[in-house]
Amino acid sequence: MHPNLFPTTVLCILIVLIFSINVPTTLCLDDFHYTNCSQNFDCSGIETVNYPFWGVNRPDYCGLPGFEVTCQDDVPMITMMQGEYRVINIASATSTLQVAREDYWGNICPQYFYNTTLNFSLFNYASGLMNLTIFYKCNLYQEIPNVPSALSCPINGTNINAYYAVTGSTAVQGLRVMCNSSVIVPIFESVAQALVAGSTNIFDALDEGFELQWRPSNDQCNTCMVSGGQCGYNRTSSQFTCFCKDQPSNAAVCSSKPSGM
Repeated sequence: MHPNLFPTTVLCILIVLIFSINVPTTLCLDDFHYTNCSQNFDCSGIETVNYPFWGVNRPDYCGLPGFEVTCQDDVPMITMMQGEYRVINIASATSTLQVAREDYWGNICPQYFYNTTLNFSLFNYASGLMNLTIFYKCNLYQEIPNVPSALSCPINGTNINAYYAVTGSTAVQGLRVMCNSSVIVPIFESVAQALVAGSTNIFDALDEGFELQWRPSNDQCNTCMVSGGQCGYNRTSSQFTCFCKDQPSNAAVCSSKPSGM
């Protein structure tokens, strides 16, 4: 036997083994992303959380920054700008999200007063909304028409009065002058009309929430899904990515068969 034959044979076998082990590992990694982003989010009946949203059992690479949905005590929540919001519904077909402010859920006496604000690079207000303004620490030294009865708010150990009015009400300007603090919360226009008519109350009106439309387009995601992939986001390159079963995860769409096969 030639003295160099055995080492050469062993080396060849090792090279074959390395390549045979390495390829499935890469494919399994792609499967891992694909599988994780295929999972349904399930929290309090909200199951339609998909791209651009992520959270709970959907890792951050399954959605965009600013779109994390958490599940707190079986309540789906999203944080936007200053506050937390309950997620009431997500409609991917219309790119709309129905939310309600957590600090006003069943309550008009929050610890802190701040207006509802959005990151307009991520969300816009949907149509069909009106502003509800809640006024605090008011001194009504003269009569204001169309003002509902005062509500008592125990805040930080002190009882203060509170009033509310919707956009267009003659009461808004007078209350703005006579009250020290105010908070603007959007509500559905139909709910605002019911509130003015007295057929609903402010607590139910606030719990109905309001609707937002997210700005990032779903076009790339729709193309990816049609090709058999799962939508995701590469946080290193800040680019959309399409996770494909048994294929590299840097594609925009999935091919009909795994690359290199």
